[in-house]
Amino acid sequence: MMAIMYGAFLLGVGGLLHRQGIKRHFLDVYLQLGANAILLATAYGAIDGPYRNLYLAALLILAGTAIYLGVHFGRFAFVAYGTLYAYGVVSIRMLDVLRSPTVSLLYFVVTGTLVVIALVVLARRFGREE
Repeated sequence: MMAIMYGAFLLGVGGLLHRQGIKRHFLDVYLQLGANAILLATAYGAIDGPYRNLYLAALLILAGTAIYLGVHFGRFAFVAYGTLYAYGVVSIRMLDVLRSPTVSLLYFVVTGTLVVIALVVLARRFGREE
């Protein structure tokens, strides 16, 4: 919970300083550190702890928000963060369900390939817009 509060603090400080015109060029640093702190904390909560399902729901909402805002504002790093944190946690949780090593390997080959292809397509799209 402290890491989530720390991430929210960084996002708030970054927004406040940017709005006040103080060190505006540091906004990306605040946003990146804050987003990673929040996503990492919720990812950890979704993997271990008594409220795993609540943290999983929160992570999926936050990852979707990061992806949406990353696309909207043209910041590919946030698209990658949202995608990779969500994919990583969902994959770890799937390993609890998939007991067969063969099925688990097939899952990682298929979904990993789809995630990589989607990120490459999006990255190329971002590169053309700039």
